Amino acid sequence: MLAFMYLSPSDLDKILQQKTPSMKTIRSSPMGLLRGVKKDFQEHLLQYLLASAFLLGVLGGTLLVEYCSPETMAILQSLLGTYIEERQLMSFTQIMVATFFSFASSLLLLFLCGFCTIAQLLILLVLLVKGLGYGFSVGTLYQQYGTQGIFYVLLLIFPIMILGTLLLIWAGKSSLKLSLSLLKTTWSSGEGDRQKIQNYCIRYLFFLVFCLLVAILDGILYISFSGFALARLQ
Repeated sequence: MLAFMYLSPSDLDKILQQKTPSMKTIRSSPMGLLRGVKKDFQEHLLQYLLASAFLLGVLGGTLLVEYCSPETMAILQSLLGTYIEERQLMSFTQIMVATFFSFASSLLLLFLCGFCTIAQLLILLVLLVKGLGYGFSVGTLYQQYGTQGIFYVLLLIFPIMILGTLLLIWAGKSSLKLSLSLLKTTWSSGEGDRQKIQNYCIRYLFFLVFCLLVAILDGILYISFSGFALARLQ
């Protein structure tokens, strides 16, 4: 007891560090890892839901192409062929504008859904339908051109699909959070909700800028690689 009284503060800190397990040790334990995974899942639950909706749409679109009737398949191939031919005639600006409005229309719908207290399923539906469209396109390309369509997908569809989907997931998360927040509270609850709505609108301005960058990238990719990708489809 007397020896303990003569310990300096630095000596006490060393003793406490020896007795208390470090955060690194806790995280490296199985229970610590499980808690970390659980916390990560809870923090990113909305992103996982939106990404799952998109992937489910891609899977559904691909399966529908696989099991649709020959008549329906012929219509899909005709529509896709017309789309590819039309893009060949488009300028860089026209491709950019078409891609921008394709994603901007989804952003607008998500933005409006954020102000609705019961639009959570509709927000997920936006990602599902977008995935369905990509699934149809990729599945039809594969049905019509086989492995030769892979180059078209990898060079002209896949990069824009990834970036556009990330954009819609971020936007969908913001819309879901505001919609759920408004579901719990009312418009008259005070300054807190007004601040949330203001931040929500600012985030969507950034999303719109990102949408424009994705559209510009789509135009650049098509102008740069469409010749090579289309040659592979012949």
